[in-house]
Amino acid sequence: MDTDWTFDSCSLRTEVDDAASKDACTSSNWTREEDKAFENALATYYNDVDMWDKIALAVPGKTIEDLKLHYEVLRRDVEAIESGKVPLSVNLTKASTLKEKKKSEQAQRGDPWTEEEHR
Repeated sequence: MDTDWTFDSCSLRTEVDDAASKDACTSSNWTREEDKAFENALATYYNDVDMWDKIALAVPGKTIEDLKLHYEVLRRDVEAIESGKVPLSVNLTKASTLKEKKKSEQAQRGDPWTEEEHR
C-alpha cells in the first residue's frame, strides 16, 4: 500500500486505494466548531455505553456514521503523527523557530545596565 500524506478539509489523511478510507474523509465537511464539539464530546463520553448517541447530540447535523468515520480518520492521523510518519508542517516549524529565536534574544539582552554599570 502506497501512502502519501496530504492536507485537506478534514486534516491529514492517507491517499490509499481503499474507497472506504477516502469516503471517511470526504463523506461530509466539518467546520471548526463541529470539530471542537466532536472533540469535547469524545473526551467527555469516551467509552460510555451509549457514547455515539451522546456525541451525536453534541454535534447536530452529523449522523452516527459521520461521527464514526471522522473518529477513524482522526485516530489514524494521531497514530501517524505519533509514529513520526508525518513531518511537522512548515507553519508549526516556523512558529517553533520564531519562538525559540525570541527566547534567545531575550536571554541575550538580559537586564539593562544601570547608569553606573554603563560608565
